Amino acid sequence: MLYNFLKKISTKLLALEKSPQRLARSCALGVFIATSPFIGLMTWIAFPLSWIFKVNPITVIVVLNLVNNPFMIVPIIVIDYAVGYYLIERLLHIDLVPYNPSWMHWLNTKIGPYLEQYLGVKTMCFWCYIIGGLIFAFICSIPTYIILQRFFTKRMHNPNRENFTQ
Repeated sequence: MLYNFLKKISTKLLALEKSPQRLARSCALGVFIATSPFIGLMTWIAFPLSWIFKVNPITVIVVLNLVNNPFMIVPIIVIDYAVGYYLIERLLHIDLVPYNPSWMHWLNTKIGPYLEQYLGVKTMCFWCYIIGGLIFAFICSIPTYIILQRFFTKRMHNPNRENFTQ
């Protein structure tokens, strides 16, 4: 069932885009933006990055919305922060909390007690979230490109595939 769904989607995507490399770049860029820490700006970021990387912006936005949906937004935010917190605070022992924007003090006073009680984090660090989100986005997008480029190339050169013009 999943295989037939993927087969149908890949056929439609390859009908729109003739290059498997460009299609894989579009999907990887969509995954990168979806897992990045720039909530609320993702669609606006998709257009200039699509132009810079010379990919189809519609494919980027579709993948972006498939990955970053209402069910995945909270786990993505938590993973973005956790990656940054682990790398910067735990591994490198760098305290970036003094460099937080001024509004983070208000946020830390409101939700700080809950964070410490449930997660063991005393204060949230804005820069841990931004840096961790960008690292997590790269970690997700690079394998996405490699896997989908191979998948779409194999799919395009498969002699048993359907006609793409249908």
